[in-house]
Amino acid sequence: MQGITRMDAALDAMRPLGFRTQLILRTVNELLDVYGGNQGWCFIEEAYYKLLMEARHCHCFYR
Repeated sequence: MQGITRMDAALDAMRPLGFRTQLILRTVNELLDVYGGNQGWCFIEEAYYKLLMEARHCHCFYR
């Protein structure tokens, strides 16, 4: 069953690509902090979560 919040939508979009739930949650929250809270959702959702995927890719190399 798919969720109805923006976070649920991000999870629904990223899980099929192989991303773990905790990883998605942590990354979304980090991006929301960077982009000033809920106003950051437009950047995260743009281009079907491309920013979220790019942020995860960078974390793999820099963390």
